[in-house]
Formats: sequence, C-alpha cells, structure tokens
Amino acid sequence: MSQREKVQRSLFTYYKVNGNKNVAYTNNLVKDFIRETSSVIELLSDEETGNEAVDSAGCSNYNVKDEEMPAKIEKNKSEGETVMTSSTMTSISLKQENALFVASDEEQEVAVDEDEGFDTIKQEDKIEPDFSQGLDSLGCPEQLLEDVKCPVCEIQLDKLSILERTTHVDGCLFLTSTKLVYKSLKAASKQKVKKPKSAPKITSEERIEKSKDAIRNRAKQIPDVKILNFTSCKFAVDAFCYGQHPEITHYFLSHFHADHYMGITKNWHNGIIYCSRITAELLVLKYNVSEEILRILPFNETMEIEDTQVKVTMMDANHCPGSSIFLFRDSKEHCILHCGDFRINKEMIQKLASYKINEIYLDTTYLDPTYNFPKQENVIDVVGTFCENIFRGVYQHPLQQRITDFFTFRKRSKTLKPLICVGTYTIGKERIAIDIAKRLKTKLYAQSSKREILNTFHWEELDTLLTSTPTEANVHLIPMQYMNLEQLEKYFHSYRNDFSQIIAIRPTGWTFVSAKNNSTKWMKELSKSQILARIVKTKNDASRFDLESIEKQFNSDKVTQIYQVPYSEHSSFRELSFFSILLDHTRIIPTVNMNNMQSIKNMDSWIFEWQQARAVQLVTIDDF
Repeated sequence: MSQREKVQRSLFTYYKVNGNKNVAYTNNLVKDFIRETSSVIELLSDEETGNEAVDSAGCSNYNVKDEEMPAKIEKNKSEGETVMTSSTMTSISLKQENALFVASDEEQEVAVDEDEGFDTIKQEDKIEPDFSQGLDSLGCPEQLLEDVKCPVCEIQLDKLSILERTTHVDGCLFLTSTKLVYKSLKAASKQKVKKPKSAPKITSEERIEKSKDAIRNRAKQIPDVKILNFTSCKFAVDAFCYGQHPEITHYFLSHFHADHYMGITKNWHNGIIYCSRITAELLVLKYNVSEEILRILPFNETMEIEDTQVKVTMMDANHCPGSSIFLFRDSKEHCILHCGDFRINKEMIQKLASYKINEIYLDTTYLDPTYNFPKQENVIDVVGTFCENIFRGVYQHPLQQRITDFFTFRKRSKTLKPLICVGTYTIGKERIAIDIAKRLKTKLYAQSSKREILNTFHWEELDTLLTSTPTEANVHLIPMQYMNLEQLEKYFHSYRNDFSQIIAIRPTGWTFVSAKNNSTKWMKELSKSQILARIVKTKNDASRFDLESIEKQFNSDKVTQIYQVPYSEHSSFRELSFFSILLDHTRIIPTVNMNNMQSIKNMDSWIFEWQQARAVQLVTIDDF
C-alpha cells in the first residue's frame, strides 16, 4: 500500500481518562503529567507530492500551543511501543481529500494494524460520519470547528462535547484535591498504542514555524447561528471562542455557564460584552475581565445599543442566577428573540405574547417528547417535604440508628441530625438548597469559592443563610462532580460526629421517568401531531413529581444515599411546545443539538408540528 493510501485511510488517536471524564486539570499538573509520560504526534508525508499532511487551512496536522514546540515522542525501549497520553481532549486529525477525521468522544478500543500501518477502531456499533455535506464527524461544518480553551487551565476543549466542556470548567473552578487529579492523570498514562509505520519526525524548524504561524492566523469564524442580522448592524450572542468579526463589535452573553462564555479571558478584546449584573460580576471575579468592556443591562427595561438603531430588552431566563433572554428590535420593527438557555414559565409567555417576532433562537436542549419533566416549583416542594420528614425521623428505624452509631464508633451525647448535600454547578441549582435550609431552619454552607459566587447574587435571604462553618449548617452545597458514593462517604467521614447521615440531592432533568407515565411506548403508535396534542392537553399531570417518587428511593440501611430529582433549568418538551404555539413568530432557529443531521431533521419536524398547532389554536395560556 502506498504512503498516500495509508494517509487516506487515516490515523485516529485515542484518549481515555481512567474511570472519570469529570476530572479537573491545572496547568502545573498537566505539565508534570506530560513530563512523566509523553505525547504522540505523528505526521505522515505524502509520497506523491512530497508535502506533509495538512488540514483544511493548509496547516500541519499537529497541535502547537502558543509558542511551544510540538510534544515529544518517546519510544518504549523494551517493547518498541510509543506511549500516548492526552489531557482529556487531544486528538490528531488527518485530512483525507475532502474529509476531516477526528477522534470519537466515546471510549473506543484502538489497535494498530502492523501490515497496513494505520489504526483500526474496534467498537460494536460504529457510525460512519456523513461528509457529503462538508461536515466533520460531529456533523458540524468544518469551517465552524471551534478553537475552545478552558479559561482556567487553557487546555484545548474543542474535541469535547458541550456537557464535557461544562463539567471540565466546573471542575477547574472548584478543584479541591490535586492529589486525586494527579492520580487520575497518571492512570490515564497506562493506555498504549503501537507506533504506526512510516511516521517520520518533524525536524525542520522552518516547517514548524510555518505551521505555527498558520495556526495562529487561522481564525475560526463565528457560526451563523450565533449571529443576529439587522439592516444596519450585526450582533453575536454567546460567541467568544472565535476570531474577531469585521462587522461585529457588540457581543451578548446570556449567562455564566462555560458552554456560553467559553473563550472569554482577561485578554479578550473583540468588542463590548452586554450581560446582566450578576454575570458581569462573575466575569470580573473569576477571570479578571476588564470592566471597561462590560455593559450591564437592567432586566425588563428597553435600552438602545451604542452606535446602532437597535434596542434590546433583557428578561429573566429562569435558568440560573443572572441568566437572560434578549429581545432585539430595530427602527423597522424587525424583531429577534434570543433565548440562550431558559426554563419557560407562564409569566415569560405572557410578557412576550404581544410582540410579533421574526426569528426565535430557541434553546432546544429537550426538544424531544420523552423529556416531559415536572415544573421546578413542584420539585422544590416535594424535596423540601421529604427533607422535613427525614429530619423528623419519619423514615428512621431505631435499630438502623444503633447500627450506624456502632460502625462509626460514635458516642452520642446529643441527637444528631442528617446532613443534606445538594449538588450544584458553578452557578445553578441553588434554589433547592435555599428552600431546604429555610424549611429546616438551618444555615447553608458552601466552600469559599462557591460563597464568592453566591455573594454576587445579592439575595438578602441567601445572605442570612450562608455560613463559613460547615458544622453550623445541615445543608451543604457541593460541586456536582463529587455527587458519587465514594466522594460523599469521604465527605461524611469528616463530619461523622456532627451529623447522623448524608442525604444527597442530585438535581437533573435527564433521568426522570414519571411514575404515572413510565413508558413512551404509546408514542410509537401515534403520529407526531397526536403525540403533541396528548402532551399539551394533559395539564402536566403525566410528569408530576410526588413524594412517593422520592420516598421509594429511600433505604434505611444506608448512611449515605443519593436521590435523583428531576429539577431541570432547561425547558421541557411540553413547555417548548406552549412557547412556540402561543408566541406570534415567523421562524424558529434551534441552537442546541445541532451536532448531526438526524437531530436537526427531528427538531425541524417538531417545529413544523408547532406551526400546524398554532394555525388551529390548539392551546391557550390557560392550558399551561
């Protein structure tokens, strides 16, 4: 097989973090890790042209970070193997004619075919990417691939999914145990692959410098879905990890979640950032962003954007503290609504119902009828009642308590109460913890980095609840990545003489299956229009969360237990349906789950059903 054919078969590289993708990384740890192990970077030359393999921008296919040299290649002398490591996301791609192959996000077994000189991916259900429309393996246009770095540790995140990016940055912001991280990093170094044939080292400094310059000069364009077009100007929303746009100087940030602010650092200078006060304070607190480029917008007030003929009204997105949706209108009454991430409620629909909206950029995270979870108020009430019952000992058996005391070697001088731990992200999910603390008449504890964030909310009721002493509070906010039994048991060990047990509340919208409607089989027998009609006409009863739903998770024999509760800060399918049917609009543009054509087609089909339902006035606001 010729060298050209080998290149065209492509070389996939693989990364694997042992047992945990939610590991936080820091610069020093990663540098130590790379020094201890090594990183593989292989370039295959084209025999027929004499040119090295290049990407779509004409750059050599190896990663060069800022002014650093390419990573070292180190052979295993005893086995003749090359050790490949990666800081959670490194993958090497090779151009094959008009197709760009990248490593899969899922864990795969990678083996090298010695005879052919290329990697063979072994997996049960391999899905080949469709490149017929100029898409990459994630289903995105090649020219729109993001140059995404973690704003904390500056590691490349462009090969990670949105969820993995968010989890990584949250981990960096709340990193508390560097030893644990270092141990996980070293475990990752055990993954080995054999060195493919015909992979000469890059020895020419001229070629290296040329590629470095090309990479630096290759600015990723802002995707169309993030650009709002008016006659006289353009705006960008949640688009900070791209190159500077010649026509855009006004950038809007919907909220302080990593998948939306990614790219912002203290050196970001592409224009002015418009956002809420809480979001602005967090940008200054966490990333030392200059206040000179920040413009704080008040909620529910119409403001004129500098040097434009466009006005914007910012409204509460009901997502996380400081989250916003933006309603733009120009002098010609062209109206655009950008929803960022949001959780729809009746008040929001009523505020927007009077506007004729040309385009709605919609948060389509749960645009699937299987995601029909309950309202936030319902979940908060049920969880609060459950925690009150736990405190009163409703579910506690005396025998179990004596067993607990025996195995923890605890001398009981007083009656101990449970510790309620609520999982949280950098920002979000706080409302559950606040309600529990108020019901139990106890303080609320969070580690210092989280308290700094909470202080930017300027919520009076929160200020009275917060404490810096963990033993004073029966409710603790802890990072979501520590919501597993191993970490919680370690956490409880530190407070075993202060609390009787741990009740961990993990809020998520992904795992909910209603007890009253625990199957979606009925959907297979109905058309989309029938499914939609059934869901919007059920008054949300099918997705109601009751006390029984959480009580059945209780196990009196466990000192530490995690309770999954369907508290989502994104809109359910039912809420999205009401929003789209009741608002007067011309076009809906999805902003989430745009990673493959099948997902896009599925969302388009539901948007069409909403249009049909709006034409016949299927529902009213009273049905919500």
